[in-house]
Amino acid sequence: MSRRLRQFGILAALAGCVLTPDALAEPSEFPPSKMYATAWGLTLAGDGTGFYNDLATFILEGLSIDYEIRPYRRAMRHFFETQDSCLYPKSVASLLRTKEVPTNAGFIDSIPIQKTFVAVFTMPGRPVIENATDLKGKRVAYAMGSKVPEYLGPDGVFFIAVADEVNKAEMLLSGRVDVLVANLPDVGMVYQHLKAPMPNYDPSFQPFAAARSRFLCHDTPGNQAFMDQLNHRIKSLRISGALANFYRGNGLDPDLYLKLED
Repeated sequence: MSRRLRQFGILAALAGCVLTPDALAEPSEFPPSKMYATAWGLTLAGDGTGFYNDLATFILEGLSIDYEIRPYRRAMRHFFETQDSCLYPKSVASLLRTKEVPTNAGFIDSIPIQKTFVAVFTMPGRPVIENATDLKGKRVAYAMGSKVPEYLGPDGVFFIAVADEVNKAEMLLSGRVDVLVANLPDVGMVYQHLKAPMPNYDPSFQPFAAARSRFLCHDTPGNQAFMDQLNHRIKSLRISGALANFYRGNGLDPDLYLKLED
């Protein structure tokens, strides 16, 4: 799916806040880069729906960039093949952490948008996973394309890659897997969609450091100009309170996901 993102006053209204003129981005004066979005299911769907598509639309408002949604692996491939493109949501740190690039040379990313957490879930009534050794002998569903098996769990864990986050959540509900590895806030939205109770997790067991969602681009003069505008936009949305109101409007606590000091 490809769409041109432009200014719509209705988005500011949906955020519950009237934006100041400074918060509204000026149209880009450089040839727009392609922004590939990594579709993975309900919260970032290929048809343009889902929280993360709405968030991107809200933030990119006025920047006139070509926003193209592709399945996760295809989006990654197109990003690496197109040397003036961008990727969402992704960061230089995540590329390095998953060893998809050997160095940060040639890449730039935005200031953080939000904080996300990876948690390890079990069904209500089942013991929570308190450490990696608790996973031994269990069937673990995780997002296809992620590096979870390389970073989590001892020998004897049966990892199952799943392309769609709703299917992944349903596998835990049906008992086809014992454990689900998923992100917060995403998993809460998925189980709400399924009208099912939120699964259990131990907040003290954090096998991965909290990640910062960003926009990632190849380092080109045009993308540097775009990134300057984008960072100004994100800062303005934070200062005006519009970003916090956007999160509240989506049932999320901005104090949990937008405070990035720690």
